[in-house]
Amino acid sequence: MSTKTTPHVVCIVLGLLLLGVGARAQTAVPRSFNHEGLLLDEQGLLWNGNVTLTFSIYDGMATQVALWSEVYQLNLIDGYYTVYLGEQDQRDWIAGSGERFLAIAVEGTELGPRRRLASVPYALVARDAVGAIHPASITVAAGGDIRVGGKVVIDSTGSWRGEAIQGQVNGYDTPEEVLAALNSMAVQPLANLNADKLDGLHESAFALADPDDLLAILNGHGGHLSGLDADLLDGLESGKFVRVDQNGAIAGTLTTAALVAQGEAQAASLKSPVLKVDGTANPLPACAANSEGQLRYNASTKVMQYCNSYYWVNMGPSPVSFAGADGALDFAGTFNLNADGSNGRAQPDGVAYRVAFNPADTEITLDSSPLGIAGGDLVLLINLQGSAASNADVGNWELLKVLGTEGSKLRVETAPAKSYNSGNFASQVVVVQRVPQYTSLLVASGELLTAGAWDRMADHGSGRRYTGIVAFQASVGVNVQAGGRIGADLLGFRGGRSIVYAGYNERGETYCGTSGPDNAAYYGGGGGGWHRPGYWSGGGGGGGYGSAGEKGYTDNDASPGRGGETYGVNTLAKVFLGSGGGGGSENCDNCYTHGRGGHAGGIVMIWAKDLSVGGKISANGEQGHHEENHSAKDGGGGGSGGSVYLKVETAALGSNLVQAWGGARSVGNLGGSNSAGGYGGYGRIAVYYKTSSSGSTDPGGYIVQQN
Repeated sequence: MSTKTTPHVVCIVLGLLLLGVGARAQTAVPRSFNHEGLLLDEQGLLWNGNVTLTFSIYDGMATQVALWSEVYQLNLIDGYYTVYLGEQDQRDWIAGSGERFLAIAVEGTELGPRRRLASVPYALVARDAVGAIHPASITVAAGGDIRVGGKVVIDSTGSWRGEAIQGQVNGYDTPEEVLAALNSMAVQPLANLNADKLDGLHESAFALADPDDLLAILNGHGGHLSGLDADLLDGLESGKFVRVDQNGAIAGTLTTAALVAQGEAQAASLKSPVLKVDGTANPLPACAANSEGQLRYNASTKVMQYCNSYYWVNMGPSPVSFAGADGALDFAGTFNLNADGSNGRAQPDGVAYRVAFNPADTEITLDSSPLGIAGGDLVLLINLQGSAASNADVGNWELLKVLGTEGSKLRVETAPAKSYNSGNFASQVVVVQRVPQYTSLLVASGELLTAGAWDRMADHGSGRRYTGIVAFQASVGVNVQAGGRIGADLLGFRGGRSIVYAGYNERGETYCGTSGPDNAAYYGGGGGGWHRPGYWSGGGGGGGYGSAGEKGYTDNDASPGRGGETYGVNTLAKVFLGSGGGGGSENCDNCYTHGRGGHAGGIVMIWAKDLSVGGKISANGEQGHHEENHSAKDGGGGGSGGSVYLKVETAALGSNLVQAWGGARSVGNLGGSNSAGGYGGYGRIAVYYKTSSSGSTDPGGYIVQQN
């Protein structure tokens, strides 16, 4: 990762925080204290490269004048940093009364909230303590009494004989009273324990030096808190356990009250192999000690988790993506979602990658690192093509929310609900394509929003693929003005080639792949035409999808290509590319293009609030090709239409402006119908609206109101 500029959102996860320096202590006591942590960028990834961190100490959560401050220029590897604070600024920040708070700023921007300083390690070795009572004023009598100013404070039995300690925390004077209250909660032991009470365990009102003293009392009694340790209490006080938002940024400290609200006795179960969430026991897998501080998403409990060196600990609700995160799309001319980026994006808005292994859980492995996809993004997972033997899951699709990436792995919020392997994943073409989340989209006259044409998964750089899919969201609305177009025309499966002067030509490509030359249809693909010089000839068959393709024309019924078959469902619960037309013949061998079958329509998928169509939204097939000005020519069949899926609140579709047409037949021998290719079949259109829908589609679509 290259050197970072100032991020929009930065996350610091505090690790061990040893705070303590006495300005009045002897010179043998170090004046510095160490601090270490983990820095994440705006995408929730480990920071690599240069960064400026500023550490300051204040006497309040919102005060503006720092008591002490130091600036460090660091070069981070995998986000980890460690610094020794107190070596630059020698000011005495301990002097005076009141609490002290540590603030951390990244590239000059302070992160909130500030952290309250709580522990003083070097007080254990200080040679004297400044105040009304100090070591020189304390004596230990021969009988074991401890006296201050000649007055017995603790007698030889260890009992307190001094003045009563003033102050209460939520009505409890001693740890024993807290323990009694906890153990009285037999049904839900921690249901009424809040952050203030637990914070109180750290306060001097209990006359305890550190959390270990309290734990000695609590663990001696057994019961509900016997599993707590000092690390847990320190963690809750220092802010080690934090909430994060969808970008991995800190969204507030996780208090004990928040922990308890997630499930019965959760705070007491942080180091237990079983964590109860909503009353249901779920496995809490162990994490490695060297993973402390790392975050992950647990799909079974649907919460973010933090590694505390023992187990993955629940932290809070799952991240959510925000509609409109990509802003408004403003372009001129043609914008290719598979190739172009908007609003400063370095990668295409609709960047797509091929899936390498069957996607059955929350980690989807791709065949390359998914550049341009990050936490908070939405992706379309779809099976585009299988084989003749394995195609049951072709057309399955769903939208998934991305949590983050690691190498070639894409981490998603929930495991895919549908199957994508068709019994043999090696023969499937499954892709993930980023679905940009625009606020609004205007397609003016002369403008085209499109995608890269299907090309059998050719690599377009760094593993990026062209899919033939135009897919996006618009939280406000989509306006396609007259003369503008959102189009997947000719982006679907490829038409069959004209390969021989005498014999059968290629059949059109379809959802089962490609097949050898023949005049029989190949599932949805149109059959190839036959040409026998001096005897008879026939054009290629049209590709099929929503309707069957037309048979090619001929002067002998044995020779034309047959039309492709229908497939798919009108609801578009399964979404397919259209199928190519069959190839016609030429006046040469391996001419390939002159009598080629038409390419099919691709896929358009739009999720929007309001949709207004004055131009076109189309996934049309291509007309079959033919050779001009030659008597020995048999035309290719037209490609079928593709798929148009619209899910909106309101739809103003216009009159037949939403289209999935099949390609026209080609011209035959000497410009007539003799030996012409067949028409491509229609595609499929489905419109789901919430409030209102007007207008019509061509062909007629599956249009339903749906909340």
